[in-house]
Amino acid sequence: MKTKKQLIIHFLDGNKICFDFPDQSHSENITQYVDNLLKDQHIAIEADGSVFVYPLQNIKSLQIYPSPKILPGNIIRNATITEED
Repeated sequence: MKTKKQLIIHFLDGNKICFDFPDQSHSENITQYVDNLLKDQHIAIEADGSVFVYPLQNIKSLQIYPSPKILPGNIIRNATITEED
Protein backbone atom coordinates (compact mmCIF):
# COMPACT_ATOMS: atom_id res chain seq x y z
CA MET A 1 0.00 0.00 0.00
CA LYS A 2 1.41 3.39 -0.99
CA THR A 3 1.48 6.18 1.59
CA LYS A 4 -0.29 9.42 0.69
CA LYS A 5 1.56 12.64 1.32
CA GLN A 6 0.49 16.27 1.35
CA LEU A 7 2.40 19.38 0.32
CA ILE A 8 1.16 22.81 1.38
CA ILE A 9 2.78 25.83 -0.25
CA HIS A 10 2.38 29.08 1.72
CA PHE A 11 2.86 32.14 -0.49
CA LEU A 12 4.14 35.55 0.56
CA ASP A 13 0.77 37.14 -0.27
CA GLY A 14 -0.99 34.96 2.36
CA ASN A 15 -2.52 32.47 -0.10
CA LYS A 16 -1.77 28.76 0.02
CA ILE A 17 -2.30 25.69 -2.15
CA CYS A 18 -2.41 22.03 -1.09
CA PHE A 19 -1.38 19.00 -3.11
CA ASP A 20 -2.00 15.35 -2.18
CA PHE A 21 0.38 12.88 -3.79
CA PRO A 22 1.52 9.26 -3.46
CA ASP A 23 4.87 8.27 -2.02
CA GLN A 24 7.56 9.24 -4.54
CA SER A 25 9.61 6.03 -4.42
CA HIS A 26 11.90 7.23 -7.22
CA SER A 27 12.74 10.54 -5.54
CA GLU A 28 16.08 11.34 -3.99
CA ASN A 29 16.50 11.83 -0.27
CA ILE A 30 15.20 15.04 1.27
CA THR A 31 18.68 16.58 1.58
CA GLN A 32 19.34 16.16 -2.14
CA TYR A 33 15.83 17.39 -2.98
CA VAL A 34 16.23 20.60 -0.94
CA ASP A 35 19.68 21.22 -2.42
CA ASN A 36 18.24 20.88 -5.95
CA LEU A 37 15.24 23.06 -5.07
CA LEU A 38 17.47 25.89 -3.85
CA LYS A 39 19.76 25.59 -6.86
CA ASP A 40 16.88 25.62 -9.40
CA GLN A 41 14.98 28.41 -7.55
CA HIS A 42 11.55 26.90 -8.34
CA ILE A 43 9.32 23.99 -7.41
CA ALA A 44 7.45 22.11 -10.14
CA ILE A 45 4.47 19.82 -9.49
CA GLU A 46 2.49 17.73 -11.96
CA ALA A 47 -1.14 17.58 -10.82
CA ASP A 48 -4.49 16.98 -12.47
CA GLY A 49 -3.00 16.91 -15.98
CA SER A 50 -1.09 20.19 -15.61
CA VAL A 51 2.40 21.22 -14.50
CA PHE A 52 2.55 23.97 -11.88
CA VAL A 53 5.84 25.88 -11.53
CA TYR A 54 6.29 28.21 -8.57
CA PRO A 55 9.34 30.50 -8.18
CA LEU A 56 10.83 30.25 -4.69
CA GLN A 57 10.87 34.04 -4.35
CA ASN A 58 7.03 33.91 -4.16
CA ILE A 59 7.00 31.22 -1.46
CA LYS A 60 7.06 31.87 2.27
CA SER A 61 7.27 28.21 3.32
CA LEU A 62 6.63 24.60 2.31
CA GLN A 63 5.00 21.99 4.55
CA ILE A 64 5.21 18.27 3.75
CA TYR A 65 3.08 15.72 5.62
CA PRO A 66 4.00 13.28 6.98
CA SER A 67 7.59 14.23 7.66
CA PRO A 68 10.06 12.13 5.64
CA LYS A 69 11.62 9.29 7.63
CA ILE A 70 15.18 10.24 6.61
CA LEU A 71 16.11 13.87 7.30
CA PRO A 72 19.40 15.77 7.18
CA GLY A 73 21.34 16.07 10.43
CA ASN A 74 20.80 19.84 10.74
CA ILE A 75 17.02 19.58 11.26
CA ILE A 76 15.52 20.11 14.73
CA ARG A 77 13.38 17.06 15.41
CA ASN A 78 10.21 16.40 17.44
CA ALA A 79 9.32 20.09 17.79
CA THR A 80 5.80 21.41 18.47
CA ILE A 81 4.28 24.60 17.09
CA THR A 82 3.23 26.88 19.97
CA GLU A 83 2.19 30.47 20.54
CA GLU A 84 4.92 32.94 21.45
CA ASP A 85 5.38 33.66 25.14
